[in-house]
Amino acid sequence: MRWRKNRSARRGDSREALFEVTGMSCGSCVARIEEILVGQTGVKDAKVDLASGQARVSLTPAASSDAIVAAVTEAGYTMTPLS
Repeated sequence: MRWRKNRSARRGDSREALFEVTGMSCGSCVARIEEILVGQTGVKDAKVDLASGQARVSLTPAASSDAIVAAVTEAGYTMTPLS
């Protein structure tokens, strides 16, 4: 699966965070969550895997894990930080 990139995210230091995502049932769910993630402030890249139920997200210091989780939750999925 390829990374979705947020072209507006500034370059610089980033960290990778892993989240568990539940409530997904198809590729459209994956695409929707990736779109939501890259639309959040401080998210540089996002990869969601349906089979493992995980999202790997590259974050800048401007990112807020709470805001990211809230945005995905608002869309009807459950997202929990793993790292």
